[in-house]
Order: sequence, then C-alpha cells, then structure tokens
Amino acid sequence: MTVSFKKDIEDMPLQPLTSNSTSTSDGMVKFLAKQYSVDIKSCCISDLKDIAIFLSQVDELEHYPLRKMIANVEVRLSSVLRHPETAKKYKNEINAIGEQYKNTQ
Repeated sequence: MTVSFKKDIEDMPLQPLTSNSTSTSDGMVKFLAKQYSVDIKSCCISDLKDIAIFLSQVDELEHYPLRKMIANVEVRLSSVLRHPETAKKYKNEINAIGEQYKNTQ
C-alpha cells in the first residue's frame, strides 16, 4: 500500500510552473495522503496495535522485537515514502521476524 501510494504521487502529471494549476496538484497530493492514511489505518494499524497489546499480555519479553516493530510501523512507513531505497531493508526486517515465528512452530 505504501509503495502504491508513492507511485500514485509520482505518476501525477506535473504542471508547468507558470500554470495556475499548482493548487490543483497540491490538492491532489493532500487528497491522496489523506486517503492513504485512512486506508493504512483501516487495513493494518488498528489490528497491529491489537496484536501488540495481546502479545504484551502473553509474554512481554518474548515478543519484544515484534511489538517494537509494530509500535514503529507508522514512522517506518513514512520513512519508506521519503526514502524509497529503504523499502527493501524494511521488508527484510519484517521477513526476518516472520521467519522467527515460523521456526518456533
């Protein structure tokens, strides 16, 4: 979803600087950003926070890396938007934690 949002912004046609349509572009970016925030919260953030709460009640230390990742997800996704080159590293971190859970079953 984050990568898709970044692509939507990048795919917007650029208006000439002499054009009065700059406010239209700004409005579209703000609209897409607002929609992204709604989408990411409805699909993921609420559920992730519920999972983090559950994990802290089960065993606070055992699930610390996952809880820390969940707590920082919004900051990290914002960072991916600003610095797309960090997306692969973040994905690898997520996959590494996922592998830890796969190996414990």
